[in-house]
Amino acid sequence: MVVIMKKLTVEEETKTRSLLWQEIKSSAEARYISRVHAVLLACAGLSSYEIAGMLGHSARSVEEWIKRYNKNSLDGLREERRKGRPGAISTECFELLVSDIEQDPSEFGYDEWNCRNLSAHLMRRYGIKLSERQCRRVLERLKERTTGEVLHET
Repeated sequence: MVVIMKKLTVEEETKTRSLLWQEIKSSAEARYISRVHAVLLACAGLSSYEIAGMLGHSARSVEEWIKRYNKNSLDGLREERRKGRPGAISTECFELLVSDIEQDPSEFGYDEWNCRNLSAHLMRRYGIKLSERQCRRVLERLKERTTGEVLHET
């Protein structure tokens, strides 16, 4: 007996893919689980290039995770302490900001979302002082996160 499997489809695949990647990037636990999947796929006999292609990482990263797993088991797959100063905007605040940016800027008294307006909005609503240059980076992150052309840079 031959069983024909129907191909599964996801509505709005590009939007969904972007959303899921953002979720993986924003969560230490999701990144850990992604590394666990890499080890499972290696156990199944896949190469680092095959795994990298499936999970959207570089083959070098996959090889590093396997090396870390072989040395320290599951602890080797956990996040390593990152160097540098923590970001000025917490993950929770960033999520609130995403919600704000998805709304019409006129609801907050702005004609558009740009660096100057975002800087003022962060200070007024969240008490966070960021320069316009820092706000440009935040806008780039937000633009990646949102779908469509919600943001307008001037």
